[in-house]
Amino acid sequence: MLTINDVENYKFGSAMFGVSRADVEEFTAKMVEALQEHVDEIERLKRKLAECEADIQRNRANEETLRNSIMLAQKSHDEIIANARHEAENIVKEARLQSIELNSRASEIAAERERFEYEFYGLLTGFIRMLETKNPALAGKAHDALPQASRANDAAAQPAVPQAVPGRIAFPEESPR
Repeated sequence: MLTINDVENYKFGSAMFGVSRADVEEFTAKMVEALQEHVDEIERLKRKLAECEADIQRNRANEETLRNSIMLAQKSHDEIIANARHEAENIVKEARLQSIELNSRASEIAAERERFEYEFYGLLTGFIRMLETKNPALAGKAHDALPQASRANDAAAQPAVPQAVPGRIAFPEESPR
């Protein structure tokens, strides 16, 4: 490989019909200058290549970091979705259990209400009978004030839950309002 120093220090031999020494030296100077420009360009390109290779290495490292970040984000996304689905399932299960509990409690309350109505009906019937026993004049009037369904049940001697009582029982001592 020919270097700048080789060109600069090259000595032409003497010849009888040789070339002018000044022309050779001028040519040599131009050649050195051109070669120096090429060497400088090669050095500049080598530095640029080294920078580009460093950029490539950084980009590869960044690419790996980005790839890992994307995988982590996807994993987080999947976990969030799975947790949300699990939470939704738990909420639905809890709502169903609460619904069952509320329905059970409503049934208990309805049964308590029915028991209370039977007991209250029995109590009222007992009081009416007691009043009728003590005051026979009330016997027909109090009995007529009971709803038709209650009289039928009373006749059968089985207490029933009264339907809606259309008013209160009017006793002879009271004036209608």
